Amino acid sequence: MKKNLFKCLFVFTVIILSGCVSDPPTFYFDYAQLKLCVESVELVNYENNDPKMINVNKESIDDIDFNKMKILDNLHDDKIDAFILTFSQITFHESESSAKSPAGKGLKLTYFNKSFLIVSCAAVNAKYYSFAAEFDEEGKFIKHVARFADRPKYERLLNEYFVLE
Repeated sequence: MKKNLFKCLFVFTVIILSGCVSDPPTFYFDYAQLKLCVESVELVNYENNDPKMINVNKESIDDIDFNKMKILDNLHDDKIDAFILTFSQITFHESESSAKSPAGKGLKLTYFNKSFLIVSCAAVNAKYYSFAAEFDEEGKFIKHVARFADRPKYERLLNEYFVLE
């Protein structure tokens, strides 16, 4: 009996320790940096009927096709600071895994230099397609940032600041 209990505790400990070790490092957007560079925040819908996950080290994220992106709502200027503070508390993971392009409802944070960040996390057939990447003003891919680790907090942010239909 003691031997079985010891085995169970040992297996449980190994699972817990290996699970914690295998998680990628966390990433948070820097509130102070975003506060200085974000000019506008928009809720967008990006038409992507066939999302794909990629390894960014092996394949590039697609440039933005503005014909596929529809602006659904603009955040009023007096709410941007509070929005950025809440946004900067969402946990992301540093990872080379990303959707190849945004999908569904997402956020577009436009910087004063007209480059922008798009984040989205769409569920398609019970699979999540996480996306967070920066683009220049023409929609050319600049860099992959991270992937979502806390999708529920992101959804609460969308519901708090935007009217979702």
